[in-house]
Amino acid sequence: MPIPLKAPTSKTSANTYASVFGGMVRTGAAAKKWVIRVKENDVNSVTYKILGSIDGTNTETLGDGDGSGSTGEYALDDATAYHTLTDAWPYIDVQVKSTVGGSHGSITAEISETS
Repeated sequence: MPIPLKAPTSKTSANTYASVFGGMVRTGAAAKKWVIRVKENDVNSVTYKILGSIDGTNTETLGDGDGSGSTGEYALDDATAYHTLTDAWPYIDVQVKSTVGGSHGSITAEISETS
């Protein structure tokens, strides 16, 4: 059963990427498995990415997004997506932006520990 690390947090998108959580979330342990749930709140489509960091400052975009291997961006419209991180990331963040400039969407994200 997942153990919540960061409670569900909502964010309205803008034209540039911004953290859903207001900054990197410290996981507190480097060798755990994390599940990230992202839900677009039926407003307008959003684009989001998941970041990992070892030091809380320098980040790496995680995942291959659309499956092409060239980007870590994911598009979401009135749906929910789940991502599992199995690498050791002491810091995790979810960032969101509007898919279409000026058409703000809304996203809710949460991070949970799983076994």
